[in-house]
Amino acid sequence: MNPKAYMEEAERLRHRIFRKEHEINCIRQSAEGMGGKGGDSPKTVSPEPHKMEIAVEKILSLEEEIEETKMELQHLMHEMRRHTPSNMIFSY
Repeated sequence: MNPKAYMEEAERLRHRIFRKEHEINCIRQSAEGMGGKGGDSPKTVSPEPHKMEIAVEKILSLEEEIEETKMELQHLMHEMRRHTPSNMIFSY
């Protein structure tokens, strides 16, 4: 793999991580009202009784995928350093 291909692959992995982190933030924001905590307003009953459980499971799954992608990125960066002359290595 040439240096440009390594960098493109690294950018693709970083973008995947960013998308999954963004998805987690969106799930968390939409789940904030599900807990029914605080205030005098009545608790809104969800049409789906296990909606919070589904949100938590999705977040945990995404976090696991992020960790796997980070490990893949770390491995790629290690390979890039091994196969690229030191004067051509860029760091982010």
